[in-house]
Amino acid sequence: MNVATHLLLDVMDGAVDASHTMLSEATSAAGVYVGMARGCDDNHLHVVAEDLAGARAQFIEAMERDPADRGLDHATAQAIDAGLGLVADGPAQLVTDELTRLTAEAAHAERTAERWKQTATRFDAQRATYKAEDDEQAAVLRRAESERPASVPRSRNRSSYRQRQTAPPTSPPSSARPLQPSDSPP
Repeated sequence: MNVATHLLLDVMDGAVDASHTMLSEATSAAGVYVGMARGCDDNHLHVVAEDLAGARAQFIEAMERDPADRGLDHATAQAIDAGLGLVADGPAQLVTDELTRLTAEAAHAERTAERWKQTATRFDAQRATYKAEDDEQAAVLRRAESERPASVPRSRNRSSYRQRQTAPPTSPPSSARPLQPSDSPP
């Protein structure tokens, strides 16, 4: 048996003398477990960090990473979190800008609709006031016409009254003579 075959069998069996696992952003809790459980004699986890606190934070993050299916709500929350870190001028920003613009436009439309509703309410109130005044004036007119003395003729046609009021003055009759200086009062 050659060395490559021997190593392949050892890997397939999962037992090696020493295991070296590299922690990265792609390593999940299951990946750390597999890497740390394969060495018969030694198991090493290699973490690249500036200090021990950074290494600890990376390890905790890897332990929280789990590719298991936790349901649609969890996947949606993860997708939203992942989308927050997209490039500022990329597609996500375009969608965010458009949503912001549409939200502002909708708010403006709602304010405008409210102003129109208030205006319509004021017009309705004004119309009611004018109708009440018109009804009151019509009632006064009806009372005045019903109380009119019989000696005052009623005009059958209001337009004839208006025509008489607006007709131009007529010229003096032809028998009238012009005034003379001797006609002036003493």
